[in-house]
Amino acid sequence: MAIMIPAYPIPSENDAASLEPEMFEILRKNLSDDYYVFHSVQLSENEDGYMDECEIDFVILHKEKGFLCLEAKNGNPHVVNREWLYGNGAKMSHGGPYKQAKRERHKLQDNIQRLWRAEFNEQLFCKYCFGVWLYGYDRHEIDAMESIEIQSNLTLTHDDVDNLEEKIIALYDVDRTSYMPLSDEKFEWLLKKMAPQYHGEFVSIPYLRRTQCEYKLFRMEEEQKRLLDYLEEQDSAVINGMAGSGKTVMAIEKANRLALTGENVLFLCYNKFLAEYLIEVYASSKIQFMTVAAFACQQCRCSSPDYLKLDQKLKELDVQFPYKHVIIDEGQDFGDETNGAEGLSNVVETLQILVKKRNGTFFLFYDKNQLIQSNSVPKFIEEADCRLTLFCNCRNTKKVAEASVRLLNAPKGKTIKMKRGAEIGQNPRMYFTSDVGHVKRIIEYVVSNRVENDRIQILTVESEQSSVLSSEIKSEVVREVKRYFYECNGKKIPFTTCRKFKGLEAEIVILLDINKDMFVNISNDEEELKEKERLAYVGSSRAKYELITIANIEKEECSEVYKSITKSSPPNSHARLAAMYKSQYCDIP
Repeated sequence: MAIMIPAYPIPSENDAASLEPEMFEILRKNLSDDYYVFHSVQLSENEDGYMDECEIDFVILHKEKGFLCLEAKNGNPHVVNREWLYGNGAKMSHGGPYKQAKRERHKLQDNIQRLWRAEFNEQLFCKYCFGVWLYGYDRHEIDAMESIEIQSNLTLTHDDVDNLEEKIIALYDVDRTSYMPLSDEKFEWLLKKMAPQYHGEFVSIPYLRRTQCEYKLFRMEEEQKRLLDYLEEQDSAVINGMAGSGKTVMAIEKANRLALTGENVLFLCYNKFLAEYLIEVYASSKIQFMTVAAFACQQCRCSSPDYLKLDQKLKELDVQFPYKHVIIDEGQDFGDETNGAEGLSNVVETLQILVKKRNGTFFLFYDKNQLIQSNSVPKFIEEADCRLTLFCNCRNTKKVAEASVRLLNAPKGKTIKMKRGAEIGQNPRMYFTSDVGHVKRIIEYVVSNRVENDRIQILTVESEQSSVLSSEIKSEVVREVKRYFYECNGKKIPFTTCRKFKGLEAEIVILLDINKDMFVNISNDEEELKEKERLAYVGSSRAKYELITIANIEKEECSEVYKSITKSSPPNSHARLAAMYKSQYCDIP
């Protein structure tokens, strides 16, 4: 399969019916991994004092063949009196797809050469080709078009899919110019110059190859598709799923579908960090992303949430409520009636009533195993008429998913349903130490051995102030919010609690402050133990690829802990204890 960058297709802002996502998938499946395919490449150039911008639908890069700019046209564009028209009859403003692709090829070449000369003061010898993909036509239809505007040898058609790589090679071969294959150094330089559009900084080839795993994790599973289609016929439903089953992805997709109707959607969650992420990545004029606390403050015009007051305010609005659709993520925590959250569950029930009066919809997504803000599943979930469940893990590698469930102290034989083609991944690692110096060495080891551009997140099941790493943690204010981090090798590694990071994810997670109680209930407080297990489960399930757990017990204590669980005390109890939690024991580096 081709290496796709980004790992999933970029939605079209101007054409909701665009078939580029389908064409993206065809390229991914039908080209070998020697091809790097960049989707929706934005180029800009300052010409005569103004910015001349263009977008290339697909840029294909091959180490031996060079660049190929591919202009994709779906529908039925056609030529009348040597003028190109769209399928609806409107005139193309850029002179047709072939002239457009040729211009894009030149702009890409100019940009690459300018960057190369700035660094090396010489010309980069590389082939730059172009072609047009008329996806709505078959080859015989193109051949039957009698117009000098149609260049058959530069054209891909719908029926070229079966031997796509052969056809792509033919497009490269139209330009008979002979170039030597790119050296490893030049090829990696080109990748690093192309990839920043999607990753924000230089990336290495191993990271790009990881995007294949990324694609599998982002692509919607059949289970999710069927459920979304089913929800089209429902006006209210609650959807349960374990961590990694794609609840937030589905909630966002459902919100986007509703927004396409032109109607306003209110999207509420509990976690402030999650709300900030949703606003930053999925901002839409028709979707209002907010925490329920922020929503209460906005509606009641107060500095701290008062849910009893909010409930009364919503009832007064009645049919004047400005949203026709309400979607709630992290719904298990909306039953919190402690710490000033009295009346929150009533707010949810009132929201359901309001959207029903407007013939709107209400959907709530939750995970009973991530119940960390209240003690029981809210009544409105238990009493819902339509309750659905997601079973398939779409986020984690199989190894991380299994370890996360074991930290929840699920039965040893419990199987995890994984997405088709999911990565097995590497074994999660477990260290035993309560020494802060050892913890720092472990973190430094992880940072120095990570794949470039992988995001590392340090999480604690305790508070920031009571973590084993608390004395080493620094803070800064970002967008008026205090953020904690651990500085390592000149890099700021974000640090927060499992509670605050719920709903988010990172490529690598370092989970701290797992204490003896997680293995043996020393305090005999069953509810406290369950809460710690849920926090560990929340934290570990945030890891997409790698999970590193650091337990606050010494290696010598493992024998005692293992014996209390199994009633036996064999050699290497530390390794056996780690294996019990689907992890590999590691010595302090």
